[in-house]
Amino acid sequence: MAAVVERVDGCVGSLDSDAVSPRQSTPPPDQPHQNNPLLGLPIVAIETILNFLSYDEISLLRSVCKRMDMICQRSP
Repeated sequence: MAAVVERVDGCVGSLDSDAVSPRQSTPPPDQPHQNNPLLGLPIVAIETILNFLSYDEISLLRSVCKRMDMICQRSP
């Protein structure tokens, strides 16, 4: 039996190598980013935090989810 894992980006997948594909887990509307409190912050606050990261660290964050990708693109 395969173990089910929930990733930081909200996707749910299986650790089994035969798994077909992960399915998107949608949080309730009143808790939009319960798995990642960073994404619950205003974009301006996230951009301030990103200013302390290197280019390589920011490029890794872009693969977390679509919202993080959009925020990282906005950062100077």
